[in-house]
Amino acid sequence: MWPAHGVQGTRDAEFYPGQIEKPDDIIIQKGTQVQLDAYSAFFDNARLRKTGLDSQLQSLGIQRLYLVGLALDYCVAWTACDAASLGYDTTVITSACRAIGNATAAKEKLKKCGVKIIDALPPLP
Repeated sequence: MWPAHGVQGTRDAEFYPGQIEKPDDIIIQKGTQVQLDAYSAFFDNARLRKTGLDSQLQSLGIQRLYLVGLALDYCVAWTACDAASLGYDTTVITSACRAIGNATAAKEKLKKCGVKIIDALPPLP
């Protein structure tokens, strides 16, 4: 189990100061079970509970996901592999990720899950 971080109601869980929040923003909570880690944004690690993200994306007709964040070898990789297993066209943008441990192993795991890996999005025309 990871040390407690991002605990609801604490400063550690607050959004970045000045971040623009819109009325139609969707906030997905994960890691709500004290005894069970939840790396993925879709499920807890035992896949006992869904977060609701899949339902939200389906209701919006979203089929393609670009993922970034911390940590590449944990939350990003688990989320990306779950997204691919749920049928989303999934890409991880590695220049906007950081690994805690082995980034190379994380990229290999992503490839095995059918996730595309790119360094950056191409410039818009």
